Amino acid sequence: MSGPDSSVVCPHCGTKNPKSLIVTLCKGCGESLEAPASSQVPLPPPPPLAPEVAQLPLPDDDGLPEPTEGEGPVPARPASARPAKRSGLLGLLRLAVPLGLAAWFTHSWWGPWLSSTRLWQQLVVGGKLAGPSAGVPTPGDPGTPSTIVFSGHKGIVWGVAFSPDGRTVATAGEDGRVGLWEVGGNPGRWLTGHTGLVRSVAFSPDGLRLASAGFDRTVRIWDVARQKQLQVLQDGQPAFFPVWLPDGQHLVTGSEDRSAHIWDLQRGILTGRLTGHTDRAWTVALSPDGRALATGSRDGTARLWDAFVGRPGHTLRGHKGVVSTVAFSPDSTLVATGSYSDRTVRFWSVAGGQPVGGSIRCATPVYEIAFSPGGGWLAVACANGTVALCDPRTRTALTTLRGGGFSVTFAPGGAWLASGGRDGAATLWSRQHLRGLCGSSTEH
Repeated sequence: MSGPDSSVVCPHCGTKNPKSLIVTLCKGCGESLEAPASSQVPLPPPPPLAPEVAQLPLPDDDGLPEPTEGEGPVPARPASARPAKRSGLLGLLRLAVPLGLAAWFTHSWWGPWLSSTRLWQQLVVGGKLAGPSAGVPTPGDPGTPSTIVFSGHKGIVWGVAFSPDGRTVATAGEDGRVGLWEVGGNPGRWLTGHTGLVRSVAFSPDGLRLASAGFDRTVRIWDVARQKQLQVLQDGQPAFFPVWLPDGQHLVTGSEDRSAHIWDLQRGILTGRLTGHTDRAWTVALSPDGRALATGSRDGTARLWDAFVGRPGHTLRGHKGVVSTVAFSPDSTLVATGSYSDRTVRFWSVAGGQPVGGSIRCATPVYEIAFSPGGGWLAVACANGTVALCDPRTRTALTTLRGGGFSVTFAPGGAWLASGGRDGAATLWSRQHLRGLCGSSTEH
């Protein structure tokens, strides 16, 4: 199918297409560029692990339990098993006391401070939105809270993601469940099907589907509106950090087999691998301009790739230990890498692959990082259950947020910052609240 000019001729319409390891649809007719199934050559298996690696267990230096068989979600208690609602005077007191406290605290001089704390959220909010019940609350509008807590998972919330319109938050849980939460105030909905820890979630570019990847060796695609499972992708390897390509028909995931996997969702098959790492390809990110992919590995390196053809680019060396997270700046010129092992965040030029400026040193291991849409903030999820909000230009810490610490992301447009925590909850902080904490160093 490939000519001497490295083009691929469509077997259906004859159109010449640029050769690509990722995009496999004809630009002329939209059909697959692959040969008929009878003539396809199966993908070669990944290279075998070296004997010394295959025989010895890998150290758990990335802060996660090693994938095991039989891990499953914690089932929800049936209605019959829940304690009966109390009635009478005690029931009235249980209702009146929180309402009375809410009214008094709101109008007292220290109400605004208390309303942003986790204690307030647990007592009064109860894991639901404190604010309007419809639409997306805009930070700064009257009645919009500065902090929102979504709770309900059993164990750590390992992943958080916003839908493209910012109206929905998805959470990935240690309990094997995926949560969907409306920022406008509706209670959470659960997507069940994984049989082990769910590491990360990601919305499709149009927001209609959600990908979840977990230690049960599956990547699952969900219909967001109907909360139904559409596809199960599997190749026998635990999957991490699903990333949608701009066409919405291809997905890239990290893998245990030292490569990033490329999935064709129309056909539901693995179509390629990005190889080069010598240990688990742990994390994946796509640049905002859609041109570059970055992967981070337990081999201590991050790698850049051409997102269209899958061609390897620069190898980023400097961390001592696992590279647990990668993130691109909003203008796609920088990529930041964080390490669980050496507790640093480093910055690199996408074009040249060289380090840019100094690093940010953290007191505890780094789980995940995220740039704000305006580029003025870098959020760092730390293993001590906090999120450090830093200035990526000066490489200095601006403030520390209590709560979360295992995953972090900004909403499109930057209205909210979300982080998943050890207590089964995801916390959202409003941009206005963050500006107040950071003082003069603000994200506009």
